[in-house]
Amino acid sequence: MRTEQEMFDLILNTAREDSRIRAVWMNGSRANPNARQDRYMDFDIVYAVSVLEPFRDPDWIGRFGEICVMQDPDGSPFFAPEEDYRLGQRQTWLMQFADGNRIDLTLLRMDAALSQYGSESQTVLLLDKDSRFPPITPSDRDFRLVPPTQEGFSACCNEFWWLVPYSAKGLARSVLNPGELLYARSMFENHIRGELDRMLGWRIGAERGFSVSLGKCIKELPSFVSAGLWERYLGLFPDCTAASIRRSLLLACELFSGLSAEVASAFGFAQNLREAENSRTYTEYLTRELTGPKTEESICCTTPRLL
Repeated sequence: MRTEQEMFDLILNTAREDSRIRAVWMNGSRANPNARQDRYMDFDIVYAVSVLEPFRDPDWIGRFGEICVMQDPDGSPFFAPEEDYRLGQRQTWLMQFADGNRIDLTLLRMDAALSQYGSESQTVLLLDKDSRFPPITPSDRDFRLVPPTQEGFSACCNEFWWLVPYSAKGLARSVLNPGELLYARSMFENHIRGELDRMLGWRIGAERGFSVSLGKCIKELPSFVSAGLWERYLGLFPDCTAASIRRSLLLACELFSGLSAEVASAFGFAQNLREAENSRTYTEYLTRELTGPKTEESICCTTPRLL
């Protein structure tokens, strides 16, 4: 695996030797002074160029090394190209090399480069041939926790308690159709957990302040919570079985209730406790038959009395 210095030499020498490349800067985690540094970090690089079209030739990127897998995201049929790409202002090459390094290279035509430079707080200027780009003090401020408002808090709570029965219905239906487990687990992992993570971030901000970042996919979470809370959170990742998903769903309800109460207290927010209790009651009702007989009648029952 090429060293960090070898990669920077390659990136900068390529720019120095090509008169069309006028400036270079770096974004991403390598430009974050608070990020954990390791050899697996990507090199998120931007070249400001006087002319873009020649750099859209995929043969050009061969100079950076043997490519294991790559993407031209705007050229993919799965993604709609953004306006600056369609206007001929941007080209992106995402390159994973055989030696383990990765460069996410964005080339911006000079007019786009001048307007977009500094739009991300994690920016380090590496080269400026024409002194057109002022140095920036990099920080992670764009990725820090943001304090909640009453409206945002209420919306998060409402969304969580609205989504929970979706997963519960999938579990109830799985009695007759095991494929519903995929639906129940997907709703939990891809939707319900997002609101739980949002509330967890607010709770951490209330305790630690909002000048911190939890990182991508909240990967820095262990640094900001107790060992006990970390273990509870890890317990929310279910296997694809009815019992495991049900357990995780009910634990998530319990955890969200506690976190939302702490956040409401810290910020003086009002809570809709009836909404939460109704959702939990209905969810427990829907999933209690999972240990009962697998019959049509077991999932076609009278709705429980709500508050």
